[in-house]
Amino acid sequence: MLDSSKFKLKLLTASDSQAFFTLIQNNRKRLEDFFAGTLSKTSSLKDTIEYCKEIQNKIERKEYYPYLIIDKTSNSPIGLIDI
Repeated sequence: MLDSSKFKLKLLTASDSQAFFTLIQNNRKRLEDFFAGTLSKTSSLKDTIEYCKEIQNKIERKEYYPYLIIDKTSNSPIGLIDI
């Protein structure tokens, strides 16, 4: 985990589904042109939970590494970086 004075990076897990859904919902309009695939898989909380489970499987197979950027002041996700 990367940890600075203002933010930290946390590997996205299935338990982050609600926070990830909220992050996407709060930024959906801005993300439409760049992340159509992610947006289509996170249109509801139920869809987001399933998507996060798929992501968890990819992480376990060492195929995908998405990290939430967490604001340390609010302890809320403010972004996502994936490898």
